Amino acid sequence: MRDVHAAFSFRSIVLKGTSALTGLLWLGSLASLAAETGSYRINPNDVLQITVFGQADLTGQYPVGPDGSIGYPMVGSVTVSGLTPSQVGERLGKALAQHMPGLAVTATISQYAPVFVLGDIRTPGKYEYRPGMIALELLALGGGAGKGESPSVTAGMQMISARQEYADLQLQMFALQVKRARTEAELEGRTFEYTLPPVVNDEDKTLKQRVIDGEMTLFNIRRNTLAAEERALGSQVDSFSDEIKTLQASIRLHNDEIALLQENVNSSKTLVERGLAAKSSLREMERELSSTRRDALELGSFLARARQSQLAVQQRIASLGDVRRNESATNLQEIDLSLARMKRKSQSLLDSMAEIAKASGNVSSSDIARKMTFTVLRNDDNSYQEIAANERTEIEPGDILRVEFDLSKLTEPRS
Repeated sequence: MRDVHAAFSFRSIVLKGTSALTGLLWLGSLASLAAETGSYRINPNDVLQITVFGQADLTGQYPVGPDGSIGYPMVGSVTVSGLTPSQVGERLGKALAQHMPGLAVTATISQYAPVFVLGDIRTPGKYEYRPGMIALELLALGGGAGKGESPSVTAGMQMISARQEYADLQLQMFALQVKRARTEAELEGRTFEYTLPPVVNDEDKTLKQRVIDGEMTLFNIRRNTLAAEERALGSQVDSFSDEIKTLQASIRLHNDEIALLQENVNSSKTLVERGLAAKSSLREMERELSSTRRDALELGSFLARARQSQLAVQQRIASLGDVRRNESATNLQEIDLSLARMKRKSQSLLDSMAEIAKASGNVSSSDIARKMTFTVLRNDDNSYQEIAANERTEIEPGDILRVEFDLSKLTEPRS
């Protein structure tokens, strides 16, 4: 009986501990997702999202310290710097297997290490890193280069920032449109496909293809996660079925035993009444019969609980699809609202660039761009390396961008 009770308690713990491995990624994490499934290497000051299927206490966000390690429950300090997110998941899975075998562990980038810009910049300081960021984008976030320029130079700098902001906004709008197509596919239960539209240059083509690939990866992850959860819950249903069959068989055996004991008790009563048997023997048989009946009642209680738990899991399986569809429908509404806002902002930027062009005089944004120099300080094995860069250099998490601008050279003739 204790074995049966322990088995039931274990099933109940498993049922309560199982949780859906779901969650939508924000627009800015699309390229992040593509990087995580590729060759992105974790840096100090990144923040990792560690997810352990069915273990809420082991799931959460863990910052990477300056030494390149995270502190993780049950495992302790784990070095993750230089590893890909998938390698981190494998390392934690192996470490946890020593304590709790069979856990599925995944790691993703929740937040990248910040980037910095300094030098001839209007607003130097720390900024949030976004995958695919280039030096000119970080320059725009810092308000543009130069301090105290003439009105025409100021207008030229504003034009650089406005153009970069407009280009970045167009990419975000494209990413939202791809996300909308992916969300619609999930809502309608069909395959996600998106054809890359004609683009002006190879750089735009590469960036937009990365967005599409990121959404495709996310679509496959969510679909596979849903299927995995359905399989896991299905296994629980099967386990409860086996437990129910075992309990039913035990109850039948107890009922047979009760019938036999009852016959023995009746026979013993007859013998006692005739004076052919001692009452003590009859009392012992009655106690055994009573104990067996209690065991049968307890098994019946376990059987009812097992059936109730199995029904709860079956209801959960049935609700998985509805939950995903409701989630997708809500996200579609949010995406449509964001697209509408971005379209208004896009038009506002176009109007602003028209006004800036009137004030720029004879100093063009290309003239100003030619007189800026970029240098990137990048952390390499706990020592910063100085790298010559340009406005198109791709920024990495933790980089420090130095911008220098020589106003005196604006009067020099073009070579």
